[in-house]
This record gives sequence, C-alpha cells and structure tokens, in this order.
Amino acid sequence: MTKRKAAEQKVTPCRPRKKQAVTKTNNSKTRALIRKNAENSPLFRFPSEVREKILVNIVGDNLIHVKYLYGDDLIEARRAEGKEVDEVEKSWDLLDISGVRRRRIRTDQGAFRHGICRAVQSEQDAYEEMISGRATIPEDDSPRFFVARCGERHNRCGMWREDQLEVLTQEERKARTVDLNILGVCRQLYEEANHLLWATNVFSFDDSVSFDKFLGSLNPAQKRNLTGLHLHTKIGGWNYSYDMAFLESWATAFKMPHINMLRDVQTLHICFEQRFKRCYGPSPDSTDNRSKRDQDADVKPFLRLRALPTKNVTVVVSDNIHAIELDEVTEWRWTTAQKMEYAKSIRSQLLDPQGAELVRAEAEAEQQAMKVNRADWAWRKAIHADKRVIRMKESAAQESKRIKRYEELVESARQKLEEATHKDGKGTDELQTAYEQSKSTLSCVMGSVNRAAATAEHARIKAVDIAAKYQRAKARVGNQALVAKLTSENEVETEDDDDSYAEEEETEETEELELMSEDDSADEVEDAAVQMDDDEDTDNESELSDDSS
Repeated sequence: MTKRKAAEQKVTPCRPRKKQAVTKTNNSKTRALIRKNAENSPLFRFPSEVREKILVNIVGDNLIHVKYLYGDDLIEARRAEGKEVDEVEKSWDLLDISGVRRRRIRTDQGAFRHGICRAVQSEQDAYEEMISGRATIPEDDSPRFFVARCGERHNRCGMWREDQLEVLTQEERKARTVDLNILGVCRQLYEEANHLLWATNVFSFDDSVSFDKFLGSLNPAQKRNLTGLHLHTKIGGWNYSYDMAFLESWATAFKMPHINMLRDVQTLHICFEQRFKRCYGPSPDSTDNRSKRDQDADVKPFLRLRALPTKNVTVVVSDNIHAIELDEVTEWRWTTAQKMEYAKSIRSQLLDPQGAELVRAEAEAEQQAMKVNRADWAWRKAIHADKRVIRMKESAAQESKRIKRYEELVESARQKLEEATHKDGKGTDELQTAYEQSKSTLSCVMGSVNRAAATAEHARIKAVDIAAKYQRAKARVGNQALVAKLTSENEVETEDDDDSYAEEEETEETEELELMSEDDSADEVEDAAVQMDDDEDTDNESELSDDSS
C-alpha cells in the first residue's frame, strides 16, 4: 500500500509558458544539431537555392487576404468551424454615428482568419488593363464608365462562400489557407521558412481594423521583412460624419510607428471604390459639385504610405456599383478617363522620391500643432482658474460682511433681552427666542463663510497646478510658437463652466491678470493674484471700518 504524498511534496502545476517565435540560436549544441541535419537530412542536402524554391512553393509567393473577425462575424465563423461560441462577445445596441442602430462589438475580443487569393487576374494585370482600356465590358455597362471592381475580382476569396451568405466550414477554409506546419518541424526550417513567409507574400486588407491589428501583432523583425501590401477600401459618399469617421480609422491605422517599421515594402497595390456622388475635379458650382480639394482630403490618410520605399505601385479606381444601383442615378458617375487621371495622380504621389521626407515633415507639423493646441488650451484653462479664484475670494469677502451684520443683530438681541430682564421681565420669552434664532443664523453664516474660504483655497491650489501645467506645455512647444499663436488671435473670452457667470463683467483685476498671463509667466500670474487678494483685503477692511463708524 503506497503512502500519500505530503502536502509539501505535491507537485504544483507550472504556469503555462508564453508562446514565442523561434529565433536564431547561439547555443553550441543546437548549432551542432543543425550541422548534423545538414549532413544527414535529404532535404538539407539540397543547395540553399533549391530549398528556398521548395519553401516558397509551400509558404510563399501568394496574395493572402487577412481579416480580423470580431462580434457576430467571429461567432458565425466559430460555429461554422464547429467550435464553442461565447455569447458574451455580443454586447448592447447603440445608435451609430450614421444613424443606424447596430450592436456595439468589442474589437479586443477577436481572432485572425486568412485565405489565399483565388482571383484569376492579378493586381498588376488589373492596373495594366485599366491603363490600356482593354477591359471586357459587361453587357449591362458602358465602356465610357466601366473599370473592373476589386470586389468582383476577389469575390471568390476570403472567409465567405461565393454566394456571400454562409461562412466557410473548417475543411473549406483549410483548403484556402497557408500550411504553416513546416515552421514547427525544426529550428533550421523555421529560420529559413519564416523569412520567406513575410518576404515573398503580399498581404491584403479591406478594412482599417484588420490592418491595424495585424501590424500590432507582429514583432519588429516581422514588420521589417514585409515586402508587399494590398489595400482595398471605399472613398466618398453622402454621409459626411460616417465617411469622416471611416477615413479617420484609416489614418489611425497608418500611424507613424507602424509606417517607420515597414522598411522593406517594395510592392503596394491600392484599390479604391469611389462613392463620390458629385463630379470629378474642380467645378464652378461649389454647391452642387464636389471640389477637388474634398476629393484629395479623402485619400489624405493613404498618402502617408509615401514614406514606404516602394518601387512597384498600382492604383485602381472603380465605382461602388452598389451605391449607383441603390440611387439609380448615373449623372454623377465618373468616366473611365476621370478615374484613370485620379489614379495616376495618387500613384505619382506615392512614388515621389521626396515622399518620405514630406511625410516626416507633415507628421512633425501635426505634432507641433498638437502641442501648440495643448499649450493654448492650458493657457485658457489657467485664465479660467484665475478668474474662479477671484470669484471665490469675492464670495468669501461678501460672506464676511454678512457675518459682521449678523453679529450686530445678535448683540442687539442680547442687549434687548438683558434690558427686559432687568426691568420687569415681560416679553423675555419672545426676546429669548429671537436671540436664539439670531445665534443660529450667525452659526449658519459662519459655516457658509468657512465653506467659501475652503472653496477659495481649493480654487487657488488648482490654479497654481494649472499654471504649472501651462508652463510645462509652453516648454514643450517653445515660447516663440505659442506667443505667435496667441498674439495672432483677438482677445479671447474664456467661457465659464457655470451659466450663472456667463454674463459676468470683466473687472480691472481680471484684465490685469490676463495681461500677465499673456506675458507667459505663471509665477507673475500667481504674484498678481496674491497682490489683488491683498488689495481686496484692504478694501474689505476699509468697508468694514466705514460700516462700524
């Protein structure tokens, strides 16, 4: 009969190790094993060039569609794959910025899916077809307008069936994915195949969330090895707020830390499906036609890709045919020549040799403008805090005057009570009640004074803190830039938080404080506030002496 292990002898379960990518080794034993594999393994006996072709045939030389699924899409995908579904991922309903009620989904609870492109025509062929005008025109379309859409070209790709109604099953999806099992065979195969996976494939994205999440999941080495990107998106539309939010999401995805890490991207394919419901280019009728300035603003986020060292760039502009069919209008539809001109202008900007310098200059200008705005906001907040200190001081002074008046009332009631007590004692009950009431009122007023003084002290401390923040913001942006911005504006009236102070007149002390603040000296602001407090105290003392006399 075996004995049970003591509690201290029980083996505690180890914490699961975090999965990490295999990296190059410096271990002598591992290197010896690699040399042994090179001598004995039939695969490693091949020359490195032959092995590279074999590995590229397995994991590389594809256009791979990457999709970050979350919410309902992820739930349906997991159901199709036979996995358990977590209904918690569904969240509450809310009103979208476009006015459509939809489910709010948490994007941090998602998963990646990918599929190998099954399009018959490559992106390079589609671009050359648009430039040459040799496209096959459908019967229901016109050669004057038709450009092949990216959505039609890749309708057999991705996570959905061709009918776009059901999610692919596990077996169907597996047949369209890259087999990455070879990366787990041995360390040497991983080192050789991992580089080819990122360097020989073109990764395709049709939404900003997938692009942002994908780059955020890669380590710096993987980002540096990326050589090809394919982006498919829509531009233009009626709903200005929704479209602006959509484009801002792409601007967020094209953040400079991501762009700076993509140092080896040579190939870039961009497909725009334009939804401009107005004519192309500048027009004299600005009320009925969209100007070229607005059209350029829609592609501004994508111009950050000028910082990439691209050599092969294709830009295809087509129609969002669904929007055209929905509205049943074609008078605003761009012609093929207009789409070609728009695509060429974008492509020339992306291939600009000075593009990287321009993007860096624009990013620095945006950061500087952001710093100036923050310093400007800190300056306005400091002015508002100083005004609040003055108001609280005035309120405390008024409460002090009330204390003086009620002390006189209490003293008068006490004297009347004593006189009535010494004479005949008649009416002493009423006088005693009046005396107690006056004392109670005085106690309430004193409590109000204490609260007003505490509020004034809190406002003063907050004003000092805000002044310090203003000094730090001014130091970050530089005095000259901030002074140039503030002096270029007219006199700014700071809005009060409370509506009761909206119509309050500007006092001479506040004007003096504003001038001191515009002189960019928080210390002088505080000294001025202290000086005004002293002046206020002397004025209050003189008023009290006048009242007593």
